[in-house]
Amino acid sequence: MFKNIGLIDSFLLLFAIFKNVKAQCGTNLKSCGKQCYSPENYICYSNNLLCPLGTKGCNDACYDPLLYSCVNNSLVTGAGLGDESETNQCTFESIGYNCCTTTCNVIYTDENGDWGIENNEWCGIIKSICSNNIQQNLSKCFSEVLGYPCCNECSIIYSDADGDWGYENGMWCGINTSQCNSQFQPSNKCFSENLGYSCCEECNVVYTDNDGKWGYENNEWCGIKNDCSNKTTNKKTTTSKKTTTSKKTTTKTKTTTTSKTDKTQYSEPTIRSIDEMELVFSEEFEGNTLDRSVWDVEVNCWGGGNGEKQCYVDHEENIFIKNNQLHIKAIPKGEYRLTDEEMKQCTNNNENSCSWTQNITSGRIRTYMSGHAWKYGKVRVKAKLPAGPYLWPAIWMLPQDYVYGTWASSGEIDIMEARGQISDTIGSAIHYGGEWPYNEFSAEDAKLKNIINEFHVYGLDWEENFLIFTVDEIPHYTIDLRKSFWSGKGPNPYNDIRQPFNEKFHLLLNVAVGGSYFEKIGKFDYNRDTPQWTRPEMIVDYVRVYQRPGQITEVKPIEIFTNTPGNDYIPEIPSINDYTLVFKDDFENNKLDRSIWDVEVNCWGGGNGEKQCYVDHEENIFIKNNQLHIKAIPKGEYRLNDEEINQCTNNVENSCSWGQSVTSGRIRTYKSGHAWKYGKIRVKAKLPAGPYLWPSIMMLPQDNVYGEWASSGEIDILKAKGQLPNSIENAIHFGGPWPNNGFAGNSFNMDDVINNFHIYGLDWTEDNLIFSIDEQVTYSIDLNNSFWTGKGTNPYTDIRQPFDEKFHLLLNVGVAGGSFDGYGTFDYSRDTKQWTRPEMIIDYVHVYQKPDQITEVKPVNSFSPSPIENPSSQEIQNFDDYTLVFHDEFNGNKLDKSIWDVEVNCWGGGNSEKQCYVDREENIFVEDGYLHIKAIPKGQFMLTEAEKAKCTNNVENSCSWTQDVTSGRIRTFKSGNAWRYGKIRVKAKLPAGPYLWPSIMMLPQDNVYGEWASSGEIDMLKAKGQVPDAIENAIHFGGPWPNNGYAGGSFQFDNVINDFHVYGLDWTEDALIFSVDEEITYSIDLRTSFWTGKGTNPYTDIRQPFDEKFHLILNVGVAGGSFNGYGTFNYSRDTKQWTRPEMIVDYVRVYQKK
Repeated sequence: MFKNIGLIDSFLLLFAIFKNVKAQCGTNLKSCGKQCYSPENYICYSNNLLCPLGTKGCNDACYDPLLYSCVNNSLVTGAGLGDESETNQCTFESIGYNCCTTTCNVIYTDENGDWGIENNEWCGIIKSICSNNIQQNLSKCFSEVLGYPCCNECSIIYSDADGDWGYENGMWCGINTSQCNSQFQPSNKCFSENLGYSCCEECNVVYTDNDGKWGYENNEWCGIKNDCSNKTTNKKTTTSKKTTTSKKTTTKTKTTTTSKTDKTQYSEPTIRSIDEMELVFSEEFEGNTLDRSVWDVEVNCWGGGNGEKQCYVDHEENIFIKNNQLHIKAIPKGEYRLTDEEMKQCTNNNENSCSWTQNITSGRIRTYMSGHAWKYGKVRVKAKLPAGPYLWPAIWMLPQDYVYGTWASSGEIDIMEARGQISDTIGSAIHYGGEWPYNEFSAEDAKLKNIINEFHVYGLDWEENFLIFTVDEIPHYTIDLRKSFWSGKGPNPYNDIRQPFNEKFHLLLNVAVGGSYFEKIGKFDYNRDTPQWTRPEMIVDYVRVYQRPGQITEVKPIEIFTNTPGNDYIPEIPSINDYTLVFKDDFENNKLDRSIWDVEVNCWGGGNGEKQCYVDHEENIFIKNNQLHIKAIPKGEYRLNDEEINQCTNNVENSCSWGQSVTSGRIRTYKSGHAWKYGKIRVKAKLPAGPYLWPSIMMLPQDNVYGEWASSGEIDILKAKGQLPNSIENAIHFGGPWPNNGFAGNSFNMDDVINNFHIYGLDWTEDNLIFSIDEQVTYSIDLNNSFWTGKGTNPYTDIRQPFDEKFHLLLNVGVAGGSFDGYGTFDYSRDTKQWTRPEMIIDYVHVYQKPDQITEVKPVNSFSPSPIENPSSQEIQNFDDYTLVFHDEFNGNKLDKSIWDVEVNCWGGGNSEKQCYVDREENIFVEDGYLHIKAIPKGQFMLTEAEKAKCTNNVENSCSWTQDVTSGRIRTFKSGNAWRYGKIRVKAKLPAGPYLWPSIMMLPQDNVYGEWASSGEIDMLKAKGQVPDAIENAIHFGGPWPNNGYAGGSFQFDNVINDFHVYGLDWTEDALIFSVDEEITYSIDLRTSFWTGKGTNPYTDIRQPFDEKFHLILNVGVAGGSFNGYGTFNYSRDTKQWTRPEMIVDYVRVYQKK
């Protein structure tokens, strides 16, 4: 067994920190900063600048001395004009150290000024650059500069051969040679004996540190004697040097164990030999055309969403193979739009971009559809890059499965990208952190003379702990993956380090044009720039991928749905004898059965540009003679009244406030929980007659398992057009969220079909969807298919999806909209006069299922806020049952940043507020034991560039907004101080002045149920600075905006905002109880569903979302939507009336049950 090695770790730490070799390079390679290089081909200059032999270094650039000179550290045209001498060459790397950077921001610790410490690392000082700039500090012992004491008594045991470091009075210390050399007498003992360990006696050791100081002999740690060094140099090293950054310690508490040990924890970035790996993918481009079994070609005008100027197309002039090399070429077109056929093939229709016009056509190919994607390995692409302004070649990787969410949550790896007008630079980068706009990136450039004009091998070495980017096998950028990649903005998509770079990624090759990548250079000008394109193509010689034998990734091709009409096979309708009647409505009552059907109220319809408002009026939905009537009624102009707006079931695009010309009806079985997976659906109905009437019998997913429409599917049992009396339609929708959705359908002709009763049917089995009319098959879909469209992100992992989940039934009559494209435009005055029967009449609805497939009925409840008539009926539980788990008494001089993180943004809470939240001491400060959060008038204020870089919420590009006021908002989110259940108490005095809006609130730690307000919000305290006698409590819930819900109350208390009060929340499993000074002000019973009934239901049970952890937020906002009814904020008028524009907080305490 190993001995306790706490002290040995401390010893190793000395060499890790104070003799730190930055790059561990292979045989015959040297280090230059983070890079390894061959001295036969490159030279390392100051500032870790790596240049090819024959060139020189000037500041941050390499140059040819036959063409240029370096004068006063600047590059000028012409040879021999005052080149700086070779003394600028960094030679210290030959013994394993970096050179100090040219900023000379160092503190050197030797009397000769040869060695310095910069950024806590040793570096060699280039005297020709730095000698006049360094302020030598000899007043301190060198170790004090580094955070360790100086050895005071010279009563020390030193443990390094140079006598620099010692161990005195139980502590590591630096030896002051001027004081101690004359007194210090080294011990005759082996150094390790002075530290409590034996000396290696037999020199028969396997040493475990790179300096050969410590070994392992006869099952014990031991110190290696000097006379052993020649005998042990051939021993195999068993562990790499530890590089922990914690301070030295002499406590023997750390032990080595064999359980739950991350063996790679201390590994260094290493480029593995190709001999350790297997070639798992290679494309040498030896054929005449692109291999479509490997590469799929993207077709779209969106590109990467960076404002680029190309349409990616599948044209042979843009993507072709010549002389065993792939060419991807950008071609100026003046104006180009995708053809109708290309629009059908469009792979990404974001923002309806498949209809955009662009100047250029180009190519983008990927290995996605073929399933060639890898997790870890060595990627090598040999290529020559395009030359010309605003050409943007890329060799990069995207996630195969988007495990962590949409871009950039699931990551992006840019192996190489370049700008066509910069011939000596390429870049590498990664993107991560959260979904846009909460994403983040890290990047670094590599410089090599004329790099874009020659073939080079661009590489990625991807190990569990590192991403290493290379050019011609020379590393130029390394990413350590042993950390969290969350940006700190928006919801955190990750729960561990390395994510998202622990999943499979596929490869992409493309040439883009223009866009945000060039924002610091200028804007693309078609007429100016395209004539300067000397080589508008990327030429690829080969693509190769290697993996270690135990890490080879399985190839899983992606399938997409292809609708192939003309299939002769028509499945039979299963016999009803095998089925049981599980649902029926024969409409035998006088009114619609509300225990089965819920009525939709909205003016959005299905989002197809329809012209009706669906309403819950008896004239639109009624039963007569045992038949259901759903009737469209012309109104000229109709808007929902206030009561209907409160009941509105879908407020997309604020459509509940829209005016429409017709009212109609739409009912569904959703809330009653009548939803089915497989079975027979039969609806006997007569359809409406009249132009632009659009009846529908359809099914929508009960749970939206695969995402928003149409990812989770739609089944249209019947659609018809009121001006086509002889035709009906069947269809399904699927594939991805709009606009990346897909459609498959069929029209069926039958004489006078809309004017008679017919039985419209769906037979849904595991393998088929069979549509019928009067038991005659009209259309069928084979479900043994992938239903992804190939556009956007694939929401599915298997065949049959999304048609393997429960769907509920809907009946409605729409008016006009996108379904009538090609039939003209609805004209209210002309067309409604021709409506001869503007109603669908339904005789019955029956559903049958096989006995072993009968679906459980699970009603869906929605929240109906009801004011608490008697809050005192609730009780605040005794403190004796609770323990203090969190508190901040604000006793220091500054905000404790280990607890609180400060938000920086100009968005606020998205309520049209007028402040920018900033991290400035004038806005957030601690004084005399109180926290102050202060709003300060500024007139006009924009975040600085440094603040923009720290912006925590950039929704609608709001980090660039101008606001009138700065203020503060702090939270316990990043520190992880979040709670589910407990007592929260905040003692505070509120600000006074018009439109000041203080808040003590809680937001979800993990957004388990989706974006605001699906995952909830708890407002412990809100107030309005011009209303001194009232505070408010509230909760938010129900669905993402605008389908969110709210419940709250106001509490009257004389002069409440002008005195300190204790604002409280008691949160139990069953209730939220709000209080002021332990007096209950408002309460919410949590034993209910909090879905609003609008949009998609994010919940599956009662209490949700208030059954998850929430963190605390304190802030002072200014103005916004909360002041509706109080007038409009006027900066000049209102800020003059602010008598106390700050919230003063005495303490924050949280208690939870013992």
